[in-house]
Amino acid sequence: MVQISAFKYLLAIFLLSLIVTGVKSQQRSEQKDPLQISGIIKDETGTPLPYSHIIVINAGKGSIADKNGRFSFIVYPNDTLVFSSLGYKREQHVIPDNLDVVHYSFDVQLQREPFEIEEVTVFPWATYEEFSEAFINLD
Repeated sequence: MVQISAFKYLLAIFLLSLIVTGVKSQQRSEQKDPLQISGIIKDETGTPLPYSHIIVINAGKGSIADKNGRFSFIVYPNDTLVFSSLGYKREQHVIPDNLDVVHYSFDVQLQREPFEIEEVTVFPWATYEEFSEAFINLD
């Protein structure tokens, strides 16, 4: 069995990552011009969802909406965006490739997705001394 030294292994990974990065940047340069997208992420009642997440899947980057649910950043045509917020279903949106504008605006509506957590029982200590003794005796 052939053994590869750690240095050779790391060098191979580094070179492979350079090749992949070069291919991605070449693919980006062959695409149409970038455009700025903006909008508001809302729930089904129209209430903005603050600090929601936006991920550009094929670019490996993301962003977060502001406190009013607004977002704005640069993407390329055919980029796939995923919008998410805690307690809501994810929404996917593909940027059309036939746009002839430099700014594309749209709003996103996320549907509520309830989730349950297990019940937790909290037992307080009667005094600070009991707490410190229990804390010191932890394994």
